[in-house]
Amino acid sequence: MKKILFITISIILFSCTNNDDNTIDIETPVIEPQKELYKFSNTYKILDLKYYSGPSGEDKSNEAGDIFKKAWSYEFPSIKAIEFKDHLLTITEEFGDKNYLYTTKDNIITIDYNGRKIPLGCFDSINPNIINIYKNYQVFQLIEGDEEYNHTLFRRESNFGKLAYKDFFPTFRESPKDLKFKGEFIFWANVSYQFEKIKS
Repeated sequence: MKKILFITISIILFSCTNNDDNTIDIETPVIEPQKELYKFSNTYKILDLKYYSGPSGEDKSNEAGDIFKKAWSYEFPSIKAIEFKDHLLTITEEFGDKNYLYTTKDNIITIDYNGRKIPLGCFDSINPNIINIYKNYQVFQLIEGDEEYNHTLFRRESNFGKLAYKDFFPTFRESPKDLKFKGEFIFWANVSYQFEKIKS
């Protein structure tokens, strides 16, 4: 009897250890980070237009609208789509994608750009499926030197984010009054483009 009992216990122990060797590894499913995609809703709003002109740095912002219409086709942004994925924001344009690390605070979307924090846009406070993306347009002409010996610095470009007075004064001139020559001017505009979430 003892012999039969010993054999039975041995079989049970053997089968238990055998089961341990045949454990099946269950793969943990890879969870894709949540992503949200937005498309232009054909709605935009001009936030502000600024135009200062020499020789006395006169504020001619009432003429800025005409300059804006002649210099840019701003009604449709170059943005084809915007994608939020974790802390990465991807802006798809005609000629490729631009990736930015972003943060949000009080519905404001801020990106890191050349070591600076720039307000890129904001989430709509009423409709959570709408975001507004800012784009700035700037053109300026500055004359360095004096009336006899001088050279002209000219720049015309558009970028994401909002521009403000402090981005030009005192960066390029201490104040508009320091536009001393005829032909010197600084112009900028900010436009907010509305994007709507694509329902998946």
